[in-house]
Amino acid sequence: MENYVLPIKTLHGTKPESLLQDYLNAIDAMRTLQQKFNSIEFNARDYVTFDAYCKAREQRIDEYLKLVEVEAYLNTIAESI
Repeated sequence: MENYVLPIKTLHGTKPESLLQDYLNAIDAMRTLQQKFNSIEFNARDYVTFDAYCKAREQRIDEYLKLVEVEAYLNTIAESI
């Protein structure tokens, strides 16, 4: 996990309750996206060769892990608020 720059509560900044709610909404949306992503039909028969399927599967895993990273980022910020 990276060292994220965390927001600092100040008198002139966004209200913490509002900021937290924005992050919580984004986390909910990210979880929904992850569920939708995982529900996409993925079948080896949709690829011409087994090698192509393996490459597609690897790419799919890599892309999913990016979604997980974004969720981790959002959670880190939310927890800091």
